[in-house]
Amino acid sequence: MKNNNKKFQNNIAKVADKKKSSAKIKAQTSKYDPNVKVHQVAKGIKFIHRHNNMSPTFVFHSYIKGGVSHESKDNNGIYNLLSRLIVNGHADKDYNDLKLELETKSAYLNGYSGKNAYGLTLHGLSEHTESLLEDYFKCFFKPSIPDSYLMLEKELIKRQFEMQKEDPVKQCFKKLNELVFNEHPYAMDMMGTNDSVKDISREDILKIHDERVNNAEIVFTYCGNQSFENVLNELKKHIGCLKARAEKVKNKNTINPIYNKEVNINFDREQTHIFIGKHSYKNGVTQDLYLKMLTNYLAGQSSELFVDVRDRKGLCYAVQPLHHSALEAGYWGIYIGAGKDKVDKAIEAIMAILDDLKQNGLSKREFNRIKKMIEGSNLLNVQTNDDYANFYSIPVLHGLGLDYQHKSFEKIKSFEHTAFNKFLKSFLNGKWNIIKVGPESN
Repeated sequence: MKNNNKKFQNNIAKVADKKKSSAKIKAQTSKYDPNVKVHQVAKGIKFIHRHNNMSPTFVFHSYIKGGVSHESKDNNGIYNLLSRLIVNGHADKDYNDLKLELETKSAYLNGYSGKNAYGLTLHGLSEHTESLLEDYFKCFFKPSIPDSYLMLEKELIKRQFEMQKEDPVKQCFKKLNELVFNEHPYAMDMMGTNDSVKDISREDILKIHDERVNNAEIVFTYCGNQSFENVLNELKKHIGCLKARAEKVKNKNTINPIYNKEVNINFDREQTHIFIGKHSYKNGVTQDLYLKMLTNYLAGQSSELFVDVRDRKGLCYAVQPLHHSALEAGYWGIYIGAGKDKVDKAIEAIMAILDDLKQNGLSKREFNRIKKMIEGSNLLNVQTNDDYANFYSIPVLHGLGLDYQHKSFEKIKSFEHTAFNKFLKSFLNGKWNIIKVGPESN
């Protein structure tokens, strides 16, 4: 009896200690989502946890500041190569053994690279969390980057470059990026160029990754059914070697976009690919959200753009608005795929629609309808663990805040009809770049 009492007291003490240690963990919570919180492990290193008890699965991501915005013309493509090779084995396990283990556990591990960040993403079953994170962090800290796989990736990229030369859509958007971003790193292809990729060595890749891991801001994100405390404790086992680092919100790159250019690229095709567009705004500003509304208004098969240019006038086989925004800049415009004999009329029809919007704006009824559409699409676009990881992590990494996306939605709800139409009048007032990729006669 005495032993049972002592055992009971010990168990109570353990629970009390656990609650005490949990209370010491400071975490920022969301005002909109009770299941998410962010904890600063050290200065410049954050951990986001979103609890989802609906499924015994999880995703685990790392987001490291890097990507094409941190490249030069000499090493353009290095982050793309790093993202392709970082999961090709680690110091304790070669690529084939790692692949077999991941497949056996119904998990997958990939690298990724974008404009302002790169990292690793892991999808797996919760029962294998501990062992999967073991391999994850060995790839994170000690990737093998075998020369044989580096040479293979370079060959595959070289073939992609050759394919791009025959792809009119790719050539259209390559020229667009050159115009709207000009000398900014965003103008560069994420895959790099033949010359830049050719000279990148294994040592170059390991060096740049090591520098980023030790100096750049990092966000680790878990979305799954395990508790915040359990995952944080597991995370600390692996990242204890990481030191605090400076937190930098401002970016050093400047944008000097080119306007009012008409570019014709000769391509031996029956169709012509056209983009009418211009430089636009960075994430987080009101104007970027206004463009989100404009894009929603012009998108879809019931929109005036589709009905007038494609259905009513038969001037194209494809037409859609495109809105691209990133941390430092973006672009907005209309893409058209048209027969070579209808190019001029298709452009004329597009410009007429844009001019009408500039002069008359949207009716209040349409303005309110677009708000409702955006509210619905936001709910549909964020449902999976992976959706939530991206939804919260990128804003936190770049100093925009845990609730940045939620606040953006609230801001759209608060927009006034008159102010929106005033923006349309200003933004749609000329300075268009027109890129045409198709037969020389056009």
